[in-house]
Amino acid sequence: KERVLHHACVEFILNNAEDVFHSEGFKNHMPEDELIRILGNDNLDANETEIFQAVIRWGEHQLSKQKDKEMTLDIVVRRLIPYIRFGRMTSRQIVDIVQPTNILAPEQLMKILTLQLSDTQLEKGQYGTSEHNLMRPR
Repeated sequence: KERVLHHACVEFILNNAEDVFHSEGFKNHMPEDELIRILGNDNLDANETEIFQAVIRWGEHQLSKQKDKEMTLDIVVRRLIPYIRFGRMTSRQIVDIVQPTNILAPEQLMKILTLQLSDTQLEKGQYGTSEHNLMRPR
């Protein structure tokens, strides 16, 4: 019964992601491992910008509960970032939304923007690199 309930909850989140991402319960109660499973699911019904902003809100909330003053946002969301398909964002979204957070190193940003400019990557059916699912559609 628990497995059926869990599956129903995950399906609800996948199909109503943007509403869930804006709920208090999301940032207050979503365990990191479950969030990773949701972000990695190809059926997640949300655009990547919304997903990125939800991860940042979740991370900021987790950071606010930390007693460790050395902890930073990029450390808190480190395990989640590889599941964001940055290549599905526009270059404007990368520059205006992602870059100001300083979550990605400059070389990571350059790699994403370079892949976006390379139409041959899409034509060959290559959706990014092994460390990121940059261009893979949801």
